[in-house]
Amino acid sequence: MYSRKIKDETLSFGHEGVLFKKSFIMYDKKTRTLWLHTTGRAIKGKRKGDQLTFFPSRVMTWADWKKQYPKTKVLTGPKGSRFMGHFGLRDKPRAYGWVLGQGDTTKMYPYGVLQRAPFLQDQFGGRAVVIHLDKEMMSATAFAAGKRRFMLKNKQVIDQDGLVWFLATGRSADGKHALDPIAITPWLQQRWRGFYPKGDVYPAKPLR
Repeated sequence: MYSRKIKDETLSFGHEGVLFKKSFIMYDKKTRTLWLHTTGRAIKGKRKGDQLTFFPSRVMTWADWKKQYPKTKVLTGPKGSRFMGHFGLRDKPRAYGWVLGQGDTTKMYPYGVLQRAPFLQDQFGGRAVVIHLDKEMMSATAFAAGKRRFMLKNKQVIDQDGLVWFLATGRSADGKHALDPIAITPWLQQRWRGFYPKGDVYPAKPLR
């Protein structure tokens, strides 16, 4: 999910109807510049090289969303016919990974790696991050950890001060603290490699 605002201007987009590396292309209606939906970067036209800002979001079922946000509103529209296929994370989860970053710098966290740990602590973009996989929803969240270090104790995630945290939401159990969310998105690993052949994958060394 991206912001439509760039350089103090709000853009409107359409679907160009063509693919690039199996990824669909958008265009902005003012300049007809072509934008790649997987990276948010303009690849051809007047705005070539510009980058849309990636917003944190989550992929989850409608039932799970309603459970967490019962008063949510929905933008209705015509039902899609799945001409682009469907999102197959639950069918072949190990083919996917979650990716931090956008543009030229990204890092992949394979589903199999996240599945083995309740959370991961890492460094990305010069700052400490913590990543959590909700195995039931098959949705990952990422947050800037700051100076906090997390550990698992009595099946609860606590920081170095003993404060209990819910990493699915990035909030402390007492409701007084919150971590800054970081955009993380699921990718097919093979598709991601097509765009980032030299991209970093966690862990740096193969698992044994």
